[in-house]
Amino acid sequence: MTSLFVFGTLRHVPLLARVLDRDPDACGTRPAALPGHVAAAVADEDFPLLVAEEGARAEGLLIEGLTAREMARLDGYEGDFGFHLREVRVETPDGPAAAHAYFPEPGRWRTDGAWDFEGWVARWGEITALAAEEVMAAVEKGAEPAPPFARKARAWARIRGRAGAPQELRAPMTR
Repeated sequence: MTSLFVFGTLRHVPLLARVLDRDPDACGTRPAALPGHVAAAVADEDFPLLVAEEGARAEGLLIEGLTAREMARLDGYEGDFGFHLREVRVETPDGPAAAHAYFPEPGRWRTDGAWDFEGWVARWGEITALAAEEVMAAVEKGAEPAPPFARKARAWARIRGRAGAPQELRAPMTR
């Protein structure tokens, strides 16, 4: 069993549930922070990464009791962004705890200020959670997932499709 500190998009419970393929509350999720780091926005992207910053605290969740299958799914999801696991020590309300966290490949991404979790949830949360279903299906099959823009476009179309089509003719062009 493994413990993981999540600081970014995986704090969004609907996304985490799809990636883990189970209810995240069933695995001992609790608030945690990684001292000396901040969740920084990635330039021109919709996700953050951990950046070392003296005196900062990256807020997040500690997920305990992850199985090998769940870690493989998480690796498949985070590997799409070039993130790799590192051991960290996080602070929790119950004291310090050992965990792992995903860090980016050095030099792969440029940062652009602080990342706003609530703003991300409002704009991208539902789309990203739906797109994750496609990623996780590919991970389970050992296949390469479609590019992020394609997954998000399909997820956005699913969301828009829920509204249905107009029920009355508004233009005389088809008469």
